[in-house]
Amino acid sequence: MAVMQKLWFFSRDERTHRLFRSSWHHAAEACGAAVQVVCRGFGASNAFAALRVFIGASGHRRVIFGTSEVCLYGAFSGKQDIWVFTGLGRLLIGNGLTSRAIRALLRFMYREQMLVVLNEADREVIQRAIGHNPVVLEGEGYRFPPTPMARPARQGLTFAYVGRLLKSKGVDQLVASFARHSRPDWTLMLIGDSDFSNRDSVPAEQIRDLTQSSQGKIISTGFRSDVAALLLEVDVLISLSRREGLPFAILDGVAAGAHLVLSPVPGHLSFDSLPGVTFVEPRELGRLFEEISDNTASFLTFDRAARLAMCEQRFGHDAITASIKDLLTAPRSALTS
Repeated sequence: MAVMQKLWFFSRDERTHRLFRSSWHHAAEACGAAVQVVCRGFGASNAFAALRVFIGASGHRRVIFGTSEVCLYGAFSGKQDIWVFTGLGRLLIGNGLTSRAIRALLRFMYREQMLVVLNEADREVIQRAIGHNPVVLEGEGYRFPPTPMARPARQGLTFAYVGRLLKSKGVDQLVASFARHSRPDWTLMLIGDSDFSNRDSVPAEQIRDLTQSSQGKIISTGFRSDVAALLLEVDVLISLSRREGLPFAILDGVAAGAHLVLSPVPGHLSFDSLPGVTFVEPRELGRLFEEISDNTASFLTFDRAARLAMCEQRFGHDAITASIKDLLTAPRSALTS
């Protein structure tokens, strides 16, 4: 196997890269490559500065993480580079003018770069959008504990959502349904922050008013770096996203032993064969809350050890690192055939 001299990783923000990309770093190290990371942050001046760095690194292989970053750098990208679509959101899904324009841009910029997605449904979308078949990775690698983590005994039920507080993540529907259907001894934790004035964000004042009026039943923690530890206090982890890549928050829930309540969308459907997983349409969440209230013990009873072992095999750090190493070293035809 030829030794790579250098790999460049381009992401939007350092926090996301630090949390989710360790398997890529370990795979690069296994290939003998030195890694240079560029996280551009936000704002036009940062984007231009990062673009200059990207152009200057044209003699090396560059890995671009995320649709927005591919759109930024793609025109200056070459066939040696890798485009990683970590989740297909509003930039690519739908028939609106923006989505059609983005798909046209990707087709225009494509020069035989390697395409990578995190689930089979996203593979189909990218194949239709660009006209070439991407490689599917089962996520970006998660370090699961060897056995189910101990869960403290407590009264009542604790529910949680983890992620950015966005309407496209169903946060507004979750909060409204919980306020209508929860029992007095239930608590909902919103673990995450707003997305830097994104129009899709649930307004901060709305979150503040809801938490204050709930008398302690709805708690907004803001961004937390100790999500895995927080989820040990959670019985049910809920995600009502319209679309996902392979969400780390759900893997955190698996590690913590929480029951998973998920919308039946790409990304989430990667977990459809696991115990302790319930799929629900967002509009039906209130009905599910009532069912949980009536059958709490049976709802929370499932084989956590079996689920953990299944996830380790499919989504674990070592398995994904090995897949990325193969992706970096194998001939393109061997991966997409």
